[in-house]
Amino acid sequence: MRGPTLCLLAALGLAGPAWAEPPHVEDAAADDDVAEIEELIASMRARLQALGQATDQRDQSLEFLTKQVEQAIGDIAVQQDEKAGLMQQNADLNWRVESLVESRGALKEELLETSSQHESSVADLEAELADLSQLLSLETEAKAALLGAKDDLVVQLETARKEQASLAQARREQQREIAQLNQQVAALRSELNTVSGALATSKERIAKKERDLAALQDRLDLALASRVEKLSPYRTEFFSRLSGAVGAHPDMRVEGERFVFQSEVLFESGSAEIGEAGKRQLVELARSLHIISRDIPSEIDWVLRVDGHTDRRPIANADFPSNWELSTARAIAVVRFLIRQGVPPYRLAAAGFGEFQPLDAGDDEIAYRRNRRIEFKLSRK
Repeated sequence: MRGPTLCLLAALGLAGPAWAEPPHVEDAAADDDVAEIEELIASMRARLQALGQATDQRDQSLEFLTKQVEQAIGDIAVQQDEKAGLMQQNADLNWRVESLVESRGALKEELLETSSQHESSVADLEAELADLSQLLSLETEAKAALLGAKDDLVVQLETARKEQASLAQARREQQREIAQLNQQVAALRSELNTVSGALATSKERIAKKERDLAALQDRLDLALASRVEKLSPYRTEFFSRLSGAVGAHPDMRVEGERFVFQSEVLFESGSAEIGEAGKRQLVELARSLHIISRDIPSEIDWVLRVDGHTDRRPIANADFPSNWELSTARAIAVVRFLIRQGVPPYRLAAAGFGEFQPLDAGDDEIAYRRNRRIEFKLSRK
């Protein structure tokens, strides 16, 4: 039983220098067992020494790997903003993680086989690896966000390029339009110069025509004045004969170049029917006009104008809605009566002025009576 017991003690690391001296035995088999045990102890010591060296090497490897993990974490933090190197670093980190995971498994198995003292180190390493995995996950999310941002930037860039192309096209079209407008402006300027020249020539012709027209008007005024002057003696004679025919009547008078009948001589108030007394006066007027017209030379184109006037008081009835209608109707009634007396129609003219040309601006019955009148004026056409 001693041989197996010594082997078990040696395996547990409990064998020491006290076992270097085998117990005294009398038989040769015991010597052989002692020698075997000593060899086994020496072998176990060698293995233990080798295992200690391996453990030291593993500790150094763990420290080196820890530094590499820290270096990798620093590299990840630094290279987050670098888009071009992100993919390659991610691949390197994945490879390192896989290597570390493999190393972790191998080291875990070796540490479990050798000693439980290294379990805490393994736990720390696992925690660090978990942190690294979390960092890698965050890095992956950041990479996805960057890729999404890249896609958005690509879309925006494409949109910007399209807009730039549209702007360039619009600018080219605008330049073409400007060129066309410049051509049109040049053509218009040329046409304007031509029109200006023609206008200057036309202005000269118009100025000459205006001078000729002014001279012609002067001659015409002289001729008209001469003819009016020629008609003046006949007008005077006509009014003189008419005054002699009607007698000294207070409601019939000569005012300048006009012979005035007060309306009461010819019409009732508000009426356009000529009364009997008024007809007798108009018969004398027609007789005087016949006598004087025989002496008027044929080259004098004369006309007897009959003007109707009312006072300012308004009238409104079924026959005459206003003073315009009443004054015009009275003038026309006188013209029609003179035509029946043989006066040629082309020698007569009728006009109604209503209340708008008063002789008296007063507001009493005297002023009203003066303003209600029929005027006769012998003049040229």
